[in-house]
Amino acid sequence: MYEYKTNDIIDNRYKVIEEIGGGGFGKVVSVLDQHNGETIALKYCWSESSEDLLRFKREVRIMENIVHENVVKVLNSHVDHNPPFFTMPLAIHSVTKIIPDLQGDTGKVIQVFEAICKGINAVHYSGHTHRDIKPDNALVYEGSHIVVSDLGLAKFDDRDSTVLTRASIYIGTYDYMPPEQMVYGGTRNLDHRGDVYQLGKTLYHLLTGDRPIVLNPNAVPVPIWYVIKRATRENPDQRYQSVDLLLDALNDAVRAIDPEIDSFGSFEELINITEEKLKSNTYDPNDILRLLQLLFSIDNHDEYIKLFHRIPNRILQAYASIMVSEFEPVLEKYKVAIDEVVGSYTFEFAEKVAQKMEIIFQNTNSPEIKTDALICVLMAGRRLNRWVAMGTFDRLLKTVNEETVAYSVAEGLRDNMYDYKRLYDRIPKSELHPAIQLVWEACKKREDEVSIED
Repeated sequence: MYEYKTNDIIDNRYKVIEEIGGGGFGKVVSVLDQHNGETIALKYCWSESSEDLLRFKREVRIMENIVHENVVKVLNSHVDHNPPFFTMPLAIHSVTKIIPDLQGDTGKVIQVFEAICKGINAVHYSGHTHRDIKPDNALVYEGSHIVVSDLGLAKFDDRDSTVLTRASIYIGTYDYMPPEQMVYGGTRNLDHRGDVYQLGKTLYHLLTGDRPIVLNPNAVPVPIWYVIKRATRENPDQRYQSVDLLLDALNDAVRAIDPEIDSFGSFEELINITEEKLKSNTYDPNDILRLLQLLFSIDNHDEYIKLFHRIPNRILQAYASIMVSEFEPVLEKYKVAIDEVVGSYTFEFAEKVAQKMEIIFQNTNSPEIKTDALICVLMAGRRLNRWVAMGTFDRLLKTVNEETVAYSVAEGLRDNMYDYKRLYDRIPKSELHPAIQLVWEACKKREDEVSIED
């Protein structure tokens, strides 16, 4: 194990001033370059493990091949030195140190985050995956210039002749790790979508000041939460598939919370554009994604419901069938709004809810979306005492026969037992899926207990 101390001379050139950081297999010291009198940073591999030495040399190789203003610059390297090292400009500190100063200033957070994203994009464009993105691994230089650093866990995307990460282990920083990184072979097989997950966690940390172990949706602006939630989806296929898409979504979210931006007017404008294109049997996927983001930014329940019902039915079909991950949080928020205020609407409104939700229910394979749609019909039909809507609920409930959907619906009915127990017996138990029959029986038991008490 190597460990440099103050006044040590490295490679007959660099005089150690002090240790300033490190982790894993590398340590960083500030040094005086005796060739030019400049104070810079030097990172060396303190471990004697052959695997760590190979990983360190790979880090140097990757960094030397990336020339970008938001990626740390390698000034000099000597990988054959004992121990191997490279030098870089001396930073003021890591981004972690400025997080307290960022609190309450979303604009500054976005500036810092965009710089990190640009650096990670450069890593991706060079054919690599970072695999350890966090505020500690981004540095702040003079003029608040941000660069991505510490590519010690980075890997080549196509092929690396030296496989350094064994399938049986995972490495990285737990708070930021995507689920697929924690399974057998996870770190070794991680791709750009894993970096997107870590960027989502990093954005949350920058905004809230809290380490992203558990994400609190109430701690960030609603439109930005939509972005974070999608970036940190458990399923990599449901995340943003590139950093560019993440940044585009974030910029739209920032616009949505800008007090000078009319979210309602922008929504109506996009609706009009979409309806016009639908006349030619076309639509722009980017437009309808922006519709979801603008809608999600609305906090008032009545306004949210009103705008949701402005979405053309053909677009609802697209959301439910091919934009599931984007649509799930929007429908969930609609369900919350219905729960809160639907009782104040005229009874005819229950049929409008039922119509919209049936379109969604029939066009999705998502158990969660089917469940939320069904529960919305239940709440509207029961609370507004509209028989047609209750009939729609009965009809849809009887079609539930796929296992994952049935258990999801059963859980949703348990959570809404107050409404379901008032109309559960409209359908004979024998006509329901076994999972839903158990909820039916629970409703019957409660009804019998009340009868006994009376």
